[in-house]
Amino acid sequence: MGELFIKGIEDVGVDSCVQIITDNAPICKATGMIVEAKYAHMFWTPCIVHSLNLALNLLLLMCFGLVTLLRMHNISVTLSKIIQMPLLSKRSTTIYHC
Repeated sequence: MGELFIKGIEDVGVDSCVQIITDNAPICKATGMIVEAKYAHMFWTPCIVHSLNLALNLLLLMCFGLVTLLRMHNISVTLSKIIQMPLLSKRSTTIYHC
């Protein structure tokens, strides 16, 4: 994967590139380190949208886990009492290109 990024950078022009942005997968981070080692003026950055998406997914899992735990102990609760975020509606979607 590192060779693919390096080829793309060379096709665009080494002087025209200063940063690569990818998701947070370990292979992408390793590729970023390879590019940084080859080109001292370039740096790798994880995609902030991908990072926020991971954090929101974790938050949702924790909330659903809490609701499940409470229901197992016969405690009545609704998710809307625990978390009220307009970003979590069905109409709201995140589109990102990493």
